[in-house]
Formats: sequence, structure tokens, C-alpha cells
Amino acid sequence: MAIAQEKTIEIFENPQQAVHILRMGQGNLSSGFFIGSEKTVPPDILGKYSLFRSNFYEINFYRDTEDCSAQIGGRRYTSNGHPIIFFIAPLELQSFNFEAAVEDARFFSILISRDVMSSLRINHLDLPFFKRGSQHAFDVTGPFEEVLIGHLQEMQDVYQDWNSTNEEILKSLLEILLLKSKQNLPVTSISTLTPQEQIIGSFMDYLGDDTLADKTASHYAQVLNISEKHLNTLSKKQFGKTTLKLIHEALLSKAKALLLQSRLTVAEVAYELGYEEHAHFSRFFKHKTGLTPISYRTMVQNW
Repeated sequence: MAIAQEKTIEIFENPQQAVHILRMGQGNLSSGFFIGSEKTVPPDILGKYSLFRSNFYEINFYRDTEDCSAQIGGRRYTSNGHPIIFFIAPLELQSFNFEAAVEDARFFSILISRDVMSSLRINHLDLPFFKRGSQHAFDVTGPFEEVLIGHLQEMQDVYQDWNSTNEEILKSLLEILLLKSKQNLPVTSISTLTPQEQIIGSFMDYLGDDTLADKTASHYAQVLNISEKHLNTLSKKQFGKTTLKLIHEALLSKAKALLLQSRLTVAEVAYELGYEEHAHFSRFFKHKTGLTPISYRTMVQNW
């Protein structure tokens, strides 16, 4: 699979490839856009509450879905059938569930590199919906919905006719989109998070920053100054999964990212993850995926 690298503002082109690569954490995504349904984006590719990270800023818009739910940081969001837009900063731990998408579901997803975001004439650090702990998803039912769709479609039209002039136009359109969103969307700060949401958010942060192979549920409970039972209860409430399962999913996600984003050997990947013996990592990876690390790397690179 060829990966386009000359375009710095990325918009999904193929839903299967884009979502698959994004879940694996690969850095250079192919570009494009799609309008699809559950038939176009199979549930086995999107998964259900599968944890992943992206190295990009993300803006995702969904309309006409029976249900779209997401977990971003320590918060869970559900569309309840309403049009919804998500703003996600790089490396924010996230999961999505599109299991109940309907025939006419509409979806825009824009990925923006850190360099492009930093080059904009507006200060992206002042955009509240990208800040950790803030609200990242918004019901846009009403007049702003049509404004968003028209603007996103215009960005797609410009992007399809790519040249250096249109790159600057697209940056300007992105700036307008961000400013309009800041003006129209009510953002709540971390102060509105419940204590339980703050604990889960901190837990997710630790999962993103740590070497995970040597970490246990007991370790994170101790770091968070709560009991292991309480952390497990919060994990099940927020994700429907045990603390240990979340640790394993984050470990697997980071392993896949290292295998795809780097030229590290399997032994070096294992070391980065905290394994003392790379054979233990290979057994864990094969148990979770059905593939050895080398087979997985080869399969995705040739996909």
C-alpha cells in the first residue's frame, strides 16, 4: 500500500485503510474523504471500544447514525442519533463504536499534522476543544450543522484538486472552521469532570506514557491512590472492560505502532515496551492477534 507523504493536511480517502491504519497508530496516512455506511466500514475493522492513538489533530463529524459512541481521555460521548463533531489532540487515547450506523450515515474525518497546526495564523493552543480534560464532542443539531457540512464539503472539494495554491486555501478554510467552532460550540473545562472521570483520565494518561509490560492493575491503583477494586469498577463503568484488559489493549496498540512506525527489530520493540525477554513479547502479541510481530508488520505493510 502506497502512503502519500506530500500532503500535510490529511483527510481519509478509503474508510477501510484509513481506520485500519489509524487504529494501528501509523504516522503517514493516505489522504482523501468518504461518505459511507456500516456496509462500507465493516465492524470488524472499526471494532468496538478498541483503544488507539493518532499522531495528528483530528476533527471527526458524523450525521445520520443511529448511535455513535466514543471514549476520549476520561470521558464517554454518545450521539443518540444526533449529528456530532469530535476534536481530538495528538496522542489522546480514544475508542469509537459505529456498530449501529445506518444506510445514509455521513462521515467527515480530517487529520492535521502538528507542523501544519503550528503554521496556522491562529494559536491552536488557545482552542479549548483540543485541550486535555476539556469537552471534545458536541451535538451540532441546528443551524450550525449545515454550516459545518457546507464548510467540510468545500474543504474536500479544494483538497481533491491538490496544488500548492490550494494548500494555502485549505489552511485558510481550516482556520475558519476552527474559529467558527470556537465561536459556536460551548466547551466545558476539566473542572466539570466528575472525580471518577478525572481518575479514569489520569489512568488513560499513564497508559499512554508508560512502558506497559511490567505494569499491573495493582501498580496503577497505587499510583492513583485508590484500591485496585475501585479502579476496576471505574474501568468497567467507563469502558465495559477490566483494568487489566485496558492495560493489555494499550500495550498491544503501542506495540503495533512501534512495529509500523519504526524500523526497530522485534527485540527492540519488546525492550521499548518494558519486556526483558523478547520471546515473552512475541507470545503475548501472537496470543492477542494470532500473528507473530514480524508477520503482522509484513501483512500491514503489504496491505
